[in-house]
Amino acid sequence: MHASVRACPSADRTGRAQRLLVVTPPEQSPPDLVTADEVFARCRLPVLLYDSELRAVRASAGAVRELGLSEERMRGRRVTDILPPHLCHRVEDGMGRVLATGAAEQFHVRGRTRPDGPEKVWSVTAYPPTTPAGQVRHPEVSALDVTEQHLARERLALLNDVSARVGTPWT
Repeated sequence: MHASVRACPSADRTGRAQRLLVVTPPEQSPPDLVTADEVFARCRLPVLLYDSELRAVRASAGAVRELGLSEERMRGRRVTDILPPHLCHRVEDGMGRVLATGAAEQFHVRGRTRPDGPEKVWSVTAYPPTTPAGQVRHPEVSALDVTEQHLARERLALLNDVSARVGTPWT
C-alpha cells in the first residue's frame, strides 16, 4: 500500500521540539458521477427542451420513444413539425404563454403522438427554466401518460350516472 507521509515541526507540552508525522492514504478517484446530460438523455419521461424561438434543443429518451423520432431529427424543429396538429397547437400555445409570463402551465391533451401509435391522454407541463437572475431562458415541456387514470375517471363517471338513474322514475 502506498501512502503519503509528511513530517511537520511541532512541540510537546513542555515546549520541546518534535516532529509530527501525518500519514494519508493515496487519493482515491471519485466515484463515477452521472452528469445532468446523461440523466436527461436517459430519462424515460417524455421531456423536450426548446429555445426562445420554440425550436427543439434536446429530447429525452422517453420523447424519442413516444414520438418515434431521434433527438437529432427533432433538434431545430418546432412542436408543429413534430406533433399532429390537434396536439401541437395546444402545446405550442402553452409554451408561448410560459415565455411571456414566466409561469408554468399544465394541461391535458388527447390523441396519437404518431400515426401508428395508440390514442393516449397526456398531462403536459410547460415549465420555464430560469437563469440565476430569474429570467426565463426557454420552455421545457414534459408529458405524463395519464390514459389509465383518465379512462378510470370516465368509467367512474358513467357508473355514478347510471347509479343515480337506477330507481329514479322515468319522466
